[in-house]
Amino acid sequence: MKSKQILVVEDDATLRDLYAELLRNEGYVVDTAIDGGEALKKMRFGGWDLILLDIMIPGIDGFDVMNVLKDTPPSQPNGPVVYLTNLGGEDNIEKGLEKHGVKAYWVKSELTPGQIIQRVKGLIAEYGKL
Repeated sequence: MKSKQILVVEDDATLRDLYAELLRNEGYVVDTAIDGGEALKKMRFGGWDLILLDIMIPGIDGFDVMNVLKDTPPSQPNGPVVYLTNLGGEDNIEKGLEKHGVKAYWVKSELTPGQIIQRVKGLIAEYGKL
């Protein structure tokens, strides 16, 4: 079976490298993006099984990346998008889940890296059957 492909969009190099390493250790193929422009380019191409998208990133923020993708769908469909951010607050969470169509909204400061990996595995298992 083909390894699942995950895109990690994170501007903090330490977190980006940590998430990528942990996901690779679980057998996933991982690519990264450091800002909104790079994320948009990779997401527009498509084919990702899961995308972990930070909101507060340089250039185009995560909210705007999702807005652009609504108007111009990717070449190949993507799997679920998860906001993985330190931007909490009910308004932001509601905006992400309802207006942008992300499947989950995870606040980094509330989760350990291990918990994030477990959640990723759960989403991959759930949506990988589609």
